[in-house]
Amino acid sequence: DRVRAYGAMGTLYARCGGIFGVAGFVDRCMDRWMADATLNANGAVATWHDRAQRCGFKFLVTQLMGLLAGGPQRYTGMSMADAHKHLNIVPTEWGCFMEVFHEVCGEFGLPQADIDDLASILNSMEPDCVVHPGEAVPPAPTRPVTADA
Repeated sequence: DRVRAYGAMGTLYARCGGIFGVAGFVDRCMDRWMADATLNANGAVATWHDRAQRCGFKFLVTQLMGLLAGGPQRYTGMSMADAHKHLNIVPTEWGCFMEVFHEVCGEFGLPQADIDDLASILNSMEPDCVVHPGEAVPPAPTRPVTADA
């Protein structure tokens, strides 16, 4: 139904164009983030970018952003801390990540209110993604063993 795809009027999800707008925006952000030289200077990040998991990453980020923007999606990925802390992302890399996000917002011509709301969502994840001075880098999570494996 229309509300599931495009969102209830006035929600950030609806203002972003529902799942179609969110997916298009995430697709562009992910392409830019995965190609960014500063982000890829972190060897652990570059390794994940090079593992040909681009489509899966985009799917999970689309789920997450749809959910957090007020859509009906359910996020099925790992916690942000489990997915990112072991990558040893530092504050300057987070700053670059956010700079690229703002550039993509400009490409899409998003209104400032939507940029602020989306940036707030991303910034709420910073403590779970970034390793700050004095904080230990955890080991990479292990993949769960399933009956299908």
